[in-house]
Amino acid sequence: MALDFFHDLNMQEITKTTCMLFAVIDMLGMIPLLVKTKQVEALKPGKTTLTVGFIGFLFLFFGHKLLWVYNLDLSDFQAAGGLVLAVLGLELLFNLELSKIENTTGISSSVTPLGFPIIAGTGTLTTLILLQEHYKIINVMAGFFLNLFIIYAVIRYVDWIERLLGRLLLSVATKTIGLLLLSMGFQFIKHGFQG
Repeated sequence: MALDFFHDLNMQEITKTTCMLFAVIDMLGMIPLLVKTKQVEALKPGKTTLTVGFIGFLFLFFGHKLLWVYNLDLSDFQAAGGLVLAVLGLELLFNLELSKIENTTGISSSVTPLGFPIIAGTGTLTTLILLQEHYKIINVMAGFFLNLFIIYAVIRYVDWIERLLGRLLLSVATKTIGLLLLSMGFQFIKHGFQG
């Protein structure tokens, strides 16, 4: 039985799921947000990666059931997540502080809001649910694991990436990512309402 599970490994499916998740998670686009977060609190790549992994695998295996328990469907989840993305986009685009990144709960900012709901947000979780409907679960898991390594590496080396990009390019990237997040947020809200 276990061998059958690994027999389903397929490099084409792993590559597709890895690329889709990489595009949705967009860790390179997260660099401006990571830089902003590290100004408030030291980043903890291990905690963030574990948080994203836990939430991601929870939704991969139980996402439909969790939504069903609360009488929600993917469109409801998309609309709510779209609102979160739109707020983050506004913050980055106009240098606003609509939601403060501060540690008032004793929980590291690397766990929340960074790990969840920003990185393991509605796009990531919805994509994981949808991918397992089209690909073998072992291949989706492998693609997600590869993205967890990418998440860890980007957070771990964000200082080096920041120096490599420079202040001007980082500022332009921040505004661009803000606009993209705002657009994606509105798109998710629109698709959520169209259901």
